[in-house]
Amino acid sequence: MHKPSLVLLSGWAFKPEVFDPWTALLSDSFDVSVLAYPDFSLGKRLSADERSSLLSDQIEQPALIMGWSLGAGLAFDLAERYPEKVLGVITLGSNPCFVESQEWPGMAAEQFQQFCNGMKLQPEKTLQRFKMLITVGSANQRDFAKRLTQSLYKPSEVLADLLDELAVDRRATVASIAVPHLHLLADQDGLVPITLRERLGSLSKQLSLTVIRSGSHLLFWDQPQACLKSIEGWCSGLGLLESQ
Repeated sequence: MHKPSLVLLSGWAFKPEVFDPWTALLSDSFDVSVLAYPDFSLGKRLSADERSSLLSDQIEQPALIMGWSLGAGLAFDLAERYPEKVLGVITLGSNPCFVESQEWPGMAAEQFQQFCNGMKLQPEKTLQRFKMLITVGSANQRDFAKRLTQSLYKPSEVLADLLDELAVDRRATVASIAVPHLHLLADQDGLVPITLRERLGSLSKQLSLTVIRSGSHLLFWDQPQACLKSIEGWCSGLGLLESQ
């Protein structure tokens, strides 16, 4: 069977290379490519229309779009505008409404605002804090935090501006897109609360959800095989892969 195309989008503050430890596993079943946010090459935060158009131009044939954290939000933006390019969306440690509200679990609004302020006043220190935060719950926290340094973008105005993308409420988008989507949540994630699973299930009939055990926000480093197994099983159910 022909390998389906799989396009990866990283999370806020991280270069595409953050996926390197995992892509060798993915490549056994998928034709993998990793795209950078076009915002960085153009030096400014783009609108969802602008960004989706530039990403779509890089996708030659219909593909699965997999996004980690903020990358999942951008994947949904793309699926909403260019459904003909998207076979399905896969999210890793993502929340369609990242900042909490009275009716939706997420990152505390005060904590999020502190990060926004920190990126303006102490960007280097703030990025180091963020690097530690995403490894909370990992059995390899210290080692992972050290290794992540090489994948971290340097502080910049566009990086700070992209934090605002995390505040975008994409619940209506997730509920309305026609393509199927798989959400992988980690039970030890320090940024995306596991209580989100009850709320996500009510958003869309197209939505499937898997909880990755013993995983942090960096779940594809913590549990690469478990993540891959869930993705392959879901793709097999869609007829995109032979049964695993």
